[in-house]
Amino acid sequence: MNIEIDREDVLLLIFDAYERLFHKASFNGVTRLEKLIFLLAAEGDLKDIDNLFAFRAYKFGPYSKSVYEAAEFLESADFVRVEVKPYYSYFLAEEEKEFQRDIETEDDIPEPISSGHERLFALTDKGRAVAEKLRLVWEKDYPEHLRKIDTIVSRYGSLPLNQIIRYVYRRFPKMAEKSIHPEAQGLTR
Repeated sequence: MNIEIDREDVLLLIFDAYERLFHKASFNGVTRLEKLIFLLAAEGDLKDIDNLFAFRAYKFGPYSKSVYEAAEFLESADFVRVEVKPYYSYFLAEEEKEFQRDIETEDDIPEPISSGHERLFALTDKGRAVAEKLRLVWEKDYPEHLRKIDTIVSRYGSLPLNQIIRYVYRRFPKMAEKSIHPEAQGLTR
C-alpha cells in the first residue's frame, strides 16, 4: 500500500517520536514544532515535506501557516489534546498574532498582547493508535522519512527552544532575514 504523505501524518509521527524517544507525554510548543519540521525538510533533504509546509522567513525564522492548520485539524479529530499554558514571551505572542492575521479579517484581529501562550501537544489514545498504524505503513513505504523524523526529533527535540532557534538562524541565515528575535540580530544585517 503506497500512501500519500500529508501534513497531519508528519505531525502525528513527530509527536509519536517525541513520546517514544523522550518518554514524555506532551510536546512543548508550536514554535518548536515549526523548527523541527523545517529542519526535517532542510537537513533531511525531504523536498516533499518542504513542499507540504512551504516555510517562509518571518519574524521568528521559518514560519508555516500549514503547521498551525495541521495541528488544529489533529485536535479537532481528537488525535491530539492541546493544553494552553501561559507563557510570557513577546516572541510567542507575535507569532500567534501572525497566524491570527492569516486566518482572520482586519476587523477581527485582537488587540496586541504583551504575553503569549505555549501549546502543549499530547497524543490521545486514538491519535497514538493512528500514529502506530502510520509508522507501520511508513516503515514499508517511506522508511527513510521515518528514520529522518526520529533523527531530527532525537537530535533537536529536547533542546531548549532558544538553542534550536539559534541553530536554525546560524545554519539557515536566509530564514532569519525578517526575524525580530534577538538571536537574528547581526546575522543578516
